[in-house]
Amino acid sequence: MDAAPSRDHVQALRQAGLSLARIAELSGAGRGTVNALADGTPARRQPPPTRVRADTERRLLAVRADPSNAAPGRRIDATGTRRRLHGLAALGWSIPALTPHTTLTARTLRRTLTAGTVTAGTARAIAALYHQLHAIAVARPSAAGRAAPPAWDHTDNDTDQPDTPPRRGLRGDHLDANETDTDTDPGHDDRGPVLDQVAVERAMTGERLHLTNAERRDAVARLTRCGLSARLIAELLHTTSGTVTRLRAAGRDVAA
Repeated sequence: MDAAPSRDHVQALRQAGLSLARIAELSGAGRGTVNALADGTPARRQPPPTRVRADTERRLLAVRADPSNAAPGRRIDATGTRRRLHGLAALGWSIPALTPHTTLTARTLRRTLTAGTVTAGTARAIAALYHQLHAIAVARPSAAGRAAPPAWDHTDNDTDQPDTPPRRGLRGDHLDANETDTDTDPGHDDRGPVLDQVAVERAMTGERLHLTNAERRDAVARLTRCGLSARLIAELLHTTSGTVTRLRAAGRDVAA
């Protein structure tokens, strides 16, 4: 077979973050074959081959140009991984409750909540964890303390924003990145006790939304129950640790 399609695909896989060794491992085509196809054989001053076996081409083209196929130690974008952890938090799973279900440490899980990149091995472990525990929550809501909310229907989606329709009555949607926290009375709710649960769920993923004080209190309370520190909650809700502390106190006052 003409080697050009196979060589082009190998280059695309490399650009997606896969090493030649990883491509050989995933395809089963043999490391020497993959190396020669990509770079020739410099020691023998041989250029890349112009022909490959049909079986080699089939094996190589079957490998997806997906960062999740990267070697376990290679760092990839953490967007989808963060969203899966936030989804589990929204379903009621705290960090201590997650650790018996994975080989990852509590420290790794906490750091991943706000990480920009993760190793491919961590990404795959958290994806497996999400699918396992999300299935439990859907089948037996009491197992995680609550049923799967609508905002998490598409959590398994490695994009920056949740794939959900905008909520009704959303005011302003995304806040300006330079907006400062101006809450002076976190115990006051300017819209009454009605909460938009979809908005709360979306805000808990780190999406910038304009919430009422009651909704922010609810988000803070739920993330607190999941074992997150004030600093991590502040990062997720795009506010300050001091505001999180005030909202926690306001929530206790309301409950009392």
